[in-house]
Amino acid sequence: MSTWALVPAYNEARRIASTVEAITGTGLVDGIIVVDDGSADDTAALAHAAGAHLEILEHNMGKGAALSRGLDWLGEHAADATVVLLDADLAETAAEAGALIEPVVAGRADMTIARFPRPTGKAGFGLVKGLARWGIARLRRARPAVRPARPEPGSTRRVPALGQGLRGRGRADDSGTASRAAGR
Repeated sequence: MSTWALVPAYNEARRIASTVEAITGTGLVDGIIVVDDGSADDTAALAHAAGAHLEILEHNMGKGAALSRGLDWLGEHAADATVVLLDADLAETAAEAGALIEPVVAGRADMTIARFPRPTGKAGFGLVKGLARWGIARLRRARPAVRPARPEPGSTRRVPALGQGLRGRGRADDSGTASRAAGR
């Protein structure tokens, strides 16, 4: 099983190369796919030069479309992959993804989620929160007895039912989440 980072990017020329280099530096990914969401700057060229596989949307279609394109590509080329989804603007801090990837790759967890400090103002995590709520609701419908726990920061736990009923490949969201489908 391989491990891939999926990075949607829009006008991130200032940070994309350092983000790709930091992810590569973890030594835990087999590949990085950057989906350029119609950037008007040099995001695509810099991501490719840093070593990422590149998919390009001709015009800005939004983060959801970029994620969908990347997941489709992974489904065709690395269907059994563990996927970590990271923002393009992480720069050097993308190296912290290793803490999310390692427990999944080692088999100690099916999914990991980054924990961020509470924001002081508008945080921009609406997509992430919505995706998390959707996933929890789906898990509860599929397995009514399973309830998400509130683990201690930095801890991991195995949730065997997670991923069942999805399209059969690992999923991740941009909060800094790594996952693989259950049923190994």
